[in-house]
Amino acid sequence: MEPLFDCWQDGITVARIPTKKRVAVAGQIESGGRSCMETALETVGIDEGSETLVVVVADRKEQGMSGCTMEEALVRYDATVTLKGDVPNRIRVRHRSEEAGDDRYSLDETVVFEEGTSDRRTKSVPC
Repeated sequence: MEPLFDCWQDGITVARIPTKKRVAVAGQIESGGRSCMETALETVGIDEGSETLVVVVADRKEQGMSGCTMEEALVRYDATVTLKGDVPNRIRVRHRSEEAGDDRYSLDETVVFEEGTSDRRTKSVPC
């Protein structure tokens, strides 16, 4: 799959679709050691205090893999979240790399949509 943006770093596009109770995230994450790494949707949840949907995409070692080569790649992903309740106006997307350490994020962006929009809205955070 081709990179989402014409640059060599993390970036995202977030679409808020309240009529279908959905949020769609398309992104690209920098990844090293592709011979033993996998990129996966790690967690999705609502931060009740800030009324923010939080999506974490992680680049992590595949279980059972020991020796890795260090080829780097941009990995493109698409994720769609369907909610039971209303779609929040704030969506936070985080990219976490196991190579950088568990508490470090290569991308940590909160996309805020206008209050009360009822149709599809898309915003990008390009690199």
